[in-house]
Amino acid sequence: MRSIDEIIAGNQPRPVVIAHRGASHYHHENTMEAFVEAVDMGAEMMEFDVRRTADNILVIHHDFDFAGDEIKAMSISQLQERSGVAGYTVPTLIDVLEFCESKIPVDIELKEAGYEEHVLDTILGILETDRFIITSSFDGVIRRIKDLNPTIRTGLIIGDRPRRQLPFNLYPGRRVRRTGADALVVSQKLLKLGFLTTTRGLGLPVWVYTVNDRKELGEMIKEKRVGGIFSDRPDVALFLRDIHTVGQNAE
Repeated sequence: MRSIDEIIAGNQPRPVVIAHRGASHYHHENTMEAFVEAVDMGAEMMEFDVRRTADNILVIHHDFDFAGDEIKAMSISQLQERSGVAGYTVPTLIDVLEFCESKIPVDIELKEAGYEEHVLDTILGILETDRFIITSSFDGVIRRIKDLNPTIRTGLIIGDRPRRQLPFNLYPGRRVRRTGADALVVSQKLLKLGFLTTTRGLGLPVWVYTVNDRKELGEMIKEKRVGGIFSDRPDVALFLRDIHTVGQNAE
């Protein structure tokens, strides 16, 4: 099991295969079932999203709402009861960290601001600093994490929307300097617009989300500047990377 520093450095094998919200092609995203499946498949990192309930419990959930009601306005018991009716259970951050602790490093995405210290205290109560990276699309969140603990590795998430911000997203140097981010987590759509060229001078690893198509996975695996791939299908990504590696060794 590699450390976060080794993954950021691009140590082989590369690109690292990151299970996007677990093995979410096979199970409901951000659930224990998806996380267990991803580990069983051999994923090399786990990514999941963190939000906070009305009673100050950190939970793993992507959307800001559940069936129209905001997560931050619901108690943990209300959220888990409603998700149970829907056929799955929303886990807590502690549940997931304790599961991943000795199995797989994690990418913890913060979906909102204002709870950075709470999140960091919770993580450090379970994981060593070389077992995780914190990512966010909010510059202030990344900067706050660095202010709280400069040794924590962070990733700046750069999307492809809204379209009016595309030039800003293709040249994120100012954001990187302001936040002190250690990695760039980027939408695969931006790669088609030259992101790998416009960011070459920054010297940061580029991790691409979310790649599920076999052809696109194959292309990303061959791209030397791509250090990591997020996929709902980590088993497929690992299989294709193994094929590519065998082919390279045979040359």
